[in-house]
Amino acid sequence: MVCTDKTGILTQGKMTTTHVFSQNRLGHVSGKGFSEVGEITYSSGGSIATEPIEQVIGTKVTLLLGGCLCNNTSLVENEKTKKIEIKGNFSEAPLVVAAAKLNLRQGAEVDKWFRRVDEVPFNSKRKIMATLHANALINGSASSSASVPAPMRGMERVLTSPYFSVVKGAPNYVLESCTSQESVNELMKQKGAVRPKAALFLASANQCSALPSQAS
Repeated sequence: MVCTDKTGILTQGKMTTTHVFSQNRLGHVSGKGFSEVGEITYSSGGSIATEPIEQVIGTKVTLLLGGCLCNNTSLVENEKTKKIEIKGNFSEAPLVVAAAKLNLRQGAEVDKWFRRVDEVPFNSKRKIMATLHANALINGSASSSASVPAPMRGMERVLTSPYFSVVKGAPNYVLESCTSQESVNELMKQKGAVRPKAALFLASANQCSALPSQAS
C-alpha cells in the first residue's frame, strides 16, 4: 500500500491539462509539464488554432481565454535557467499553460485587450471565482484587424459587448447558474440537459453593454 496526499509529492507539482471538452467536441492537448510548446487538436480531426472562431467559441474563448483571464496564476521565465516557472497557485497553472499553447498568454497583450475591471475571489463557501473585463476589441482600441494579435483575431465576432464576465469553479455551482450552453452550431438550453459526471473546471462568459455604475 502506498499512502500519499495531493500536494504534488508524487506528481512533482506539475498538474497538466490533457483534454478539453466543449460544444460536444473533445480536444487533445499535447505537450508536457508547464511547457508552452504544444497544440490542441480535435479527436475528430482539425486544430483549434485554425478553425473559424464561431466553431470553437466554447473551447478557445470560454475555456482557454476564460481560464486565462479568470486566473491569478502566471507563467514566468527563470532568468538563470530560462525554464518556465509558475507564479501563483499550481492547481490553476494547467489553465494558463493550455491557453499559452494558442499564444493566449497572460501579460501585456491579454491585459491590453481584456483589462480586468473587477474580481470576485474564490472562497470555500461560494466555490466560484468571477472576473469582469473591458473588451478593447470593440471599445475603439482596435483601429484595424491588423492591430489585433493573431490569436485574438475574430473574437470580436463573438465577444460583441464592451464588457464581459468570466466565471469558473466547482461544476455543480457553475452549472446551477447556467441557463444555456454553446453547441457547434447554436445556443442550446441548459436546463434538463445531460450533465457531465466530473469536470476539472467550467467557465462561463456573459456579456454586458455597460458597467452597473454606467447604466442609465
